[in-house]
Amino acid sequence: MLISHEREKLADAVIFFARNTKYCGITKLFKLLYFLDFTHFRETGRSVTGLDYVTWPQGPAPESLWHEIKGDLQDYLKSSVRFEDVACEESLKNFTKIIPLRAFDGSHLTKREQRIMEVLADSVMRTARRAGASVPDGGDHEIVFPGNCGNQLRRGCYGKVLFFVIAHLA
Repeated sequence: MLISHEREKLADAVIFFARNTKYCGITKLFKLLYFLDFTHFRETGRSVTGLDYVTWPQGPAPESLWHEIKGDLQDYLKSSVRFEDVACEESLKNFTKIIPLRAFDGSHLTKREQRIMEVLADSVMRTARRAGASVPDGGDHEIVFPGNCGNQLRRGCYGKVLFFVIAHLA
């Protein structure tokens, strides 16, 4: 019998991205989880988290996780993170802050999975530092960064930037 540990991996990925990227809200988290899963799937034929993704206006989203976040967190995730809505004065929307409740463990993650997470987090942080710069390939991708409240994108979309990063991981 194969034991998958997908929920533990999901909780560790959420903690890792919350601690290693700035302004990691639900939208950014969903995109990072998507690229983690699909990069790993491209390399191995298997997902890391076991989540199923649907197409939403702001990009791919694991619908079951969204419902869980908006309802009650279950099992391992409940003891690992808390999602808190923070009011934003500049916008009529709330920013959902991800608060880790424990340290990153990573014991259930493979070296490959951890490498992919590190590359994604590093790429997001480099993108934020180079806000407004062009992507190195000279393409039409735009660099973005969050506004003061973490939920307002000033240019382009994270998906374009992360797609560029993923395309160049291989």
